[in-house]
Amino acid sequence: MRRLTTERAAAARRFLFEHGRPLDQSLYAFAFEGGPADAVLDRLAGYQNADGGFGHALEPDVRLADSSVIATTVALQTLRTVGAEASHPLVIGAVQYLLDTLDHKTLVWSLVPPNVDDAPHAPWWNPRNAEEPPTGFTANPGAEIVGHFHHYASLVPADLLERLTAAALAHIRGMRVEKMHDLFCYEAMRKTHAVPVELRAELLGLARPLIAQVVVTDPAKWTGYCTRPLDVIDSPGSPYHDTFRDAVALNLDWLIETQQPDGAWSPHWSWGPDGGEAWEQSKRDWQGHLIVKHLKTFHAFGRLAV
Repeated sequence: MRRLTTERAAAARRFLFEHGRPLDQSLYAFAFEGGPADAVLDRLAGYQNADGGFGHALEPDVRLADSSVIATTVALQTLRTVGAEASHPLVIGAVQYLLDTLDHKTLVWSLVPPNVDDAPHAPWWNPRNAEEPPTGFTANPGAEIVGHFHHYASLVPADLLERLTAAALAHIRGMRVEKMHDLFCYEAMRKTHAVPVELRAELLGLARPLIAQVVVTDPAKWTGYCTRPLDVIDSPGSPYHDTFRDAVALNLDWLIETQQPDGAWSPHWSWGPDGGEAWEQSKRDWQGHLIVKHLKTFHAFGRLAV
């Protein structure tokens, strides 16, 4: 079984600590070096605004300082990674921001605010390119947020959480064609242990045929924007692992092969020819994030050389 060598892992760490964000450096230290959760929380606090939401390019493709729903969901992922309790001020602020930005009639969140054009951003975050505003629950980001709300249920009105959970289930029950980011959000919800076990079981059953549609198993296509096996299956304990066992092994080999000489991995997307320096900074931010993500994946599958 091919493993990432100690030399290549060291190259990844070196790139991260020379070019990555302090937040990703602290997440690496937390995952691999016994680093404290408080260091992660201290660095994450710099991305929070007075309204409780998060901005300041926490989601690297949205460089806006103001809060956005997409950046706040990233913050909640990080908070849960390090085990932040519901009583932590960062958690309280994030959950309250999401409660405040929810359209309580349609149960819809807008991923980015109307003033997103005040700062550089990826072209797909341009609100002028959006379709007609949704009139009902949308899985991206709604399903992920439902998971966060269950995890921090003491901060969420019980009747609202019940409505949102029912809306999320109704939405996936009606899905017939895969939508990559919708499924990522449902996976985040399914993997939340605070979601009742019977609901998690139903989500798994509903997601299986959709996952089969979305996962691309041909390595020749992995350089494009697609769902690779490891985007869904992050450990051998995944319920989808047996179905995609061979593709997962190939994907791990492919990740080892595509590490750059400097130790980094680059995102498989770009802002196009007009991205300029803003895209270059976004790319560096993503590279640091991807180093932590991929090294954790290699470790989960026993692919890091000891």
